[in-house]
Amino acid sequence: MQGFQILTGSWVAHNSLQLWDYSSGKLIKNIPYPDNGNGEYLYVAQFCENDTVVAGGSGTNSIKAINSTTGQVCDYH
Repeated sequence: MQGFQILTGSWVAHNSLQLWDYSSGKLIKNIPYPDNGNGEYLYVAQFCENDTVVAGGSGTNSIKAINSTTGQVCDYH
């Protein structure tokens, strides 16, 4: 939870990374998680700094840092 927003990562094929409004209980948006055609199936999701979230799971067998505002995967340098 960050402020009044809750980040969820679900073990589902699509739209598995979501941002919710705590006060209303309504979905703010789906954060796109790149998959390889096998589904997303996330196990973990966490807020980081600068609008970045980290999520990972078994569908992609990976972990990604994603800008929650733009939906872009962050580069690793």
